[in-house]
Amino acid sequence: MDISTQPKGIYILKIIMPDGTHTRKIIKK
Repeated sequence: MDISTQPKGIYILKIIMPDGTHTRKIIKK
């Protein structure tokens, strides 16, 4: 999984599932 760092302390985790779908988790710090 790759981690993209967005402004204002927001991290977006892009997770690629085995079936090929994409899941994004947004973590605010």
